[in-house]
Amino acid sequence: MTISDGEHRPFGKTGLDTPPIWFRADFMDSTVRVIPDQTKHVICAEWFHRVSPPVVVEIPYGNERHTGVELRRTLRRHDVAPRNVVVNLSMNDSGVSWSAANRDATQAWYDKVCTPLGEAYAPRLVTLAGCEESLNTSASHANRASGSKWTLEAVHSITELKTAGRIAGVGIRCNDWRIAKELCNAAQLDFIVLVGSITIMRHPPELIEFLTSLAERQIPVIGAGVFHGGFLVGGPHFDNRKMNPSDSANQSLFAWRKAFTSLCHGHGVRPAHACIQFALSAPGVAAVSLSTGHSDRVAENVDSVVNRIPATLWASMKEERLLEEDYAHLG
Repeated sequence: MTISDGEHRPFGKTGLDTPPIWFRADFMDSTVRVIPDQTKHVICAEWFHRVSPPVVVEIPYGNERHTGVELRRTLRRHDVAPRNVVVNLSMNDSGVSWSAANRDATQAWYDKVCTPLGEAYAPRLVTLAGCEESLNTSASHANRASGSKWTLEAVHSITELKTAGRIAGVGIRCNDWRIAKELCNAAQLDFIVLVGSITIMRHPPELIEFLTSLAERQIPVIGAGVFHGGFLVGGPHFDNRKMNPSDSANQSLFAWRKAFTSLCHGHGVRPAHACIQFALSAPGVAAVSLSTGHSDRVAENVDSVVNRIPATLWASMKEERLLEEDYAHLG
């Protein structure tokens, strides 16, 4: 199964088109996870075999020196033309000092970031993710003010790169959609990456209203963390926290997963497929962001993006109260 040109969609107001799946390149950083070079090459080849270009690849800032060099080397090995790949730099270092007035400093920062990737594969999108901790509801007023100031200055500074034609768009990456909403109302953003928010387990009506408003404003959303850190597909961690099935505080999560998995298997559907299709069903969601260090799962993930889920599964989930009765966005 492949994703054709016809399944790409305009990515908001960036002038880019995006396929409904983004690939994270975290696995290429050998300082974090040791994966044989041959496996990296096969995974990269699978991206371009399964998805018509442009293919969107995400790399984390802070590790871009390692990941960027590996990605550049792999793309060159496969003779990937620069026009056929869009790199999204996910920036999570809140220690960077920004000043919208200091354009030279912003340009210098971008040049430094581009060095490992090379000019040909320079990031076309930049995603900011370093301020969320200081903006959560438990943070002090001073910390929230500082975090908000850093983010807004970062958005304004990086927007200078867009004005200069060096990037196509700037977005934010948030785990808490309410913080994303706060920032979206305070800054001009081109897109939003929501992690662990648009999931088959969690999708409050207020979130759907927010997504609908973003769609009306042509601000596309990328759904990430759709498995809640792997928990919904059998993993031991829920959003980076290890779950203990013997702990009464975690038992409701395990009960939900057991019921969900049972329904999926009863309908001949992989839980991962259901998670991906649900995220793509939400208003304004342009793509899901997925990561894997296993070459065979690239095709599996693409298949999950392309193929719809039987409507009977959604109906059964509503009957079992695993989905809201009035959730109407499932195709």
